[in-house]
Amino acid sequence: MPKDSSSYKQIFKATSIYGGVQVFLILISIVRSKLVAILLGPLGIGVMTMFTSTITLLTGFTSFGLGTSTIRDIAEANQKNDEDELHETASIVDRLFWITGLFGALVTLILSPYLSKITFGNYDYSWSFAILSVTLLLGQLTLSKNVFLQGMRRIKFLALSNVIGAAVSLVITIPLYYLYGQNGIVPALIITAFATLAVTQVYYSKLRIKIKRIAFKELFKQGSNMLKLGFILGLSSLMLALFSHLIRLFIAQTGSMVDLGLYNAGFMIVNSYVGMVFTAMSTDYFPRLSAISDNLKEANTVINQQALIGVLILAPILCIFVVGVRWGILILYTNEFLSMDSMLIWAAFGMLFKVASWAISFIFIAKGDSRVFFWNETLANVYLLIFNCAGYYFDGLRGLGISFFFIYAVYLLQVSIVAKRIYGIQLNAEFMRIFIIQLCCFIPCLVMMIVIENSYKYISIIFAIASFAFSFRILDAKLGIANFIRQKLRRV
Repeated sequence: MPKDSSSYKQIFKATSIYGGVQVFLILISIVRSKLVAILLGPLGIGVMTMFTSTITLLTGFTSFGLGTSTIRDIAEANQKNDEDELHETASIVDRLFWITGLFGALVTLILSPYLSKITFGNYDYSWSFAILSVTLLLGQLTLSKNVFLQGMRRIKFLALSNVIGAAVSLVITIPLYYLYGQNGIVPALIITAFATLAVTQVYYSKLRIKIKRIAFKELFKQGSNMLKLGFILGLSSLMLALFSHLIRLFIAQTGSMVDLGLYNAGFMIVNSYVGMVFTAMSTDYFPRLSAISDNLKEANTVINQQALIGVLILAPILCIFVVGVRWGILILYTNEFLSMDSMLIWAAFGMLFKVASWAISFIFIAKGDSRVFFWNETLANVYLLIFNCAGYYFDGLRGLGISFFFIYAVYLLQVSIVAKRIYGIQLNAEFMRIFIIQLCCFIPCLVMMIVIENSYKYISIIFAIASFAFSFRILDAKLGIANFIRQKLRRV
């Protein structure tokens, strides 16, 4: 039991640290967006968006998904406490990031005239894209440092790197936009890339990694699996982007641009604000699971612990989200967006199933099983497209929320079957009991907010409070939260 308690504390600590980072990054993003809107105006924001989205797309094509696939190898090498193996793995990873970074920069440089023509309809921005090609190399080098920090589970260093990097980026870009307007966009992007790399390098250097010379033959032999898994991860991401684009086209063509705007705005809330919990949890979870993936019994324990903590944290948040959804929309947007409330309520229901399926699905990447991962995600993308199109066709925006729920309910069933059959991984009785209890708290919130038209629907706050109280009781039993708070209060 002490070992379990220690493991739960590690999960909660990592989630708390990086959850705080995500909140800070969102606040920085809001401040930056506001200042950029004032200094550059709609046209300037449009130009900047076209630059950044094009660079992001090129990075996706040329990075081979190394930002995810290499974490697994670093985590495994770090777990063995063998410095020679760790430094050898680190040397291979470092070379792969240099190669893909240079490749991305070269592709961007060569294609710069065509990128300008495709993106802006003329060749006026050819030199801008040519200069920005260096950001692909700088971005890959920064990512390589972050991969080491994450793979070796230096969560505090990673958190500080991201926080300081975001703050430095804000401090650098705003004066440039103030002084030079649109002409400051390209210099700001390049200087930001340099500054972010410099900040990350400071924390990376604390790891004392020794990079050795690696023969090309050895690099190809050792790095091929990383590239293979990374390529599959990248391909799956591109597939998801394609299917998501097809869904948006379907909404625009069969419905209206207004509905498309509401759909994008709604799922920006779901994916950015609620989804940051997943981002916070995955930072430590993936390397931790990768490090022990060869021991399936231990991996099964880690998966159940992560799923349990995820449900205990997310369920109360989702209950409160559902009860206050209309107020949240008014705070973030305007009353013109209130018609998406039922879509968000159903999407929140889907997020509860997502947390369980998300915890299980990481085993495919942690094991480096690219074939299983690819076909699992391909199947999920197919019914994602079908369910979303059917949902919108039959029930508009609310149908998109309902389809989101069905997608993750089916996905949970799918990954549970695949993981059980291949690895013997399954959710245990303790998780199922807590999951069902939280469903019993959430469903009344959902039903009352959808069915009841008057203010009596806010009685559902009782179930949100019950969800919070239940989560706190379980977390306190596993982490000793109440005792920790009492000790802190005594010191004050």
